[in-house]
Amino acid sequence: MTSVAVADGAEQVTIREATAHDFDSILSVINEAAMAYKGVIPADAWVAPAPYMSIDELRCDIDVAGISFYVAQVGAGIVGVMGIQKRIIEEEAGPSATLIRHAYTRTAMQKKGIGTALMAKLQELAADDNWPVLVGTWKASQWAIRFYEKRGFRAIEDVSVKNNLLRRYWFCEDLGALNNPASEHRRIQMAASVVLVDNKWLDKTLTFVSGNVRGYPAVLVSSRALGAELQELWHGYRKQNDEHMREHGVPLETAFYNMACLHSLAVELELRVLDEECEYCDEPEGYCKLLTHYGDVIITGKQNLVAPNLPPASSEDGADDEFTIRTVVNERLDACTTCLQLAVMSGFARGETTGPALKEHLRVGDVDLRAVRQLRGFSWMS
Repeated sequence: MTSVAVADGAEQVTIREATAHDFDSILSVINEAAMAYKGVIPADAWVAPAPYMSIDELRCDIDVAGISFYVAQVGAGIVGVMGIQKRIIEEEAGPSATLIRHAYTRTAMQKKGIGTALMAKLQELAADDNWPVLVGTWKASQWAIRFYEKRGFRAIEDVSVKNNLLRRYWFCEDLGALNNPASEHRRIQMAASVVLVDNKWLDKTLTFVSGNVRGYPAVLVSSRALGAELQELWHGYRKQNDEHMREHGVPLETAFYNMACLHSLAVELELRVLDEECEYCDEPEGYCKLLTHYGDVIITGKQNLVAPNLPPASSEDGADDEFTIRTVVNERLDACTTCLQLAVMSGFARGETTGPALKEHLRVGDVDLRAVRQLRGFSWMS
């Protein structure tokens, strides 16, 4: 429990964890403060005078989704609320994260430091796990966005990344039927929302694991930022191989393998950029469908590719070059396959042999090779 003075110094505010007895007060604060959204957010997202949040929705968020609320109390009355939600995610799907949820202050008590006090408490709690912190709000509520930006959060500008974050962390079937991303209500909400992230998120998602180039999925990171990271890594592995060749006279198999993974990830990124609404990208054969759907799209200028320093080849400045998505994908898959073949010929293996164990690793084991696995396969190993 924490006590702080509000801006005018007239009253003390107590910040404490909510109890079951606070349910009605939490609901009241949310619905009263949410009136600020009337006429601002899309009309089909909330139709007043119906409550902005229903009893069932709040109960689902607490009992099923696991949101813990903290409240700001003045005297006997609750004047502000803010929720914190821990989302434990499997390693291959992305980093576990802390979400800030349902941050509201009664209208009469706004601009007095109550939201700041609640936010400070929740950021202190989040620091215990050392997880990145994510916040979602309506993109039309510029006052809320400014509040978070002043506290070090940055909005995700890539729409496809933002939608994938919402699906992975906010709206999932395991968080209750009311959080099903397939529902019309959640679809409207996702389209009208923005996600903001702290620096830990950027650090986590742009850090690649040494010896295995897999970072967190491309769907969770700005495609342009990750494309630049892929290029830097690719050139680093090529340099490793060149040095190994000069010193030992033979190629470095792990360098070729990691270069192959980077080519495959570059294909994945280029296709995902086109699938903003994630219509195909998370399906089992999603990249095949994406290539069928977007293969004839033309990109003008090498600099407009996600990873412009990787294949395809271009003219001297590349400014006026035109590439279809199919050309980009095929040239990068060719490079990926060549690097894999060189890795195998140089002795790369998974398990005790280069035979069945390696074939199984390529077929199902490495998420970095998902694009080449779907679009080309590994028939050359037969």
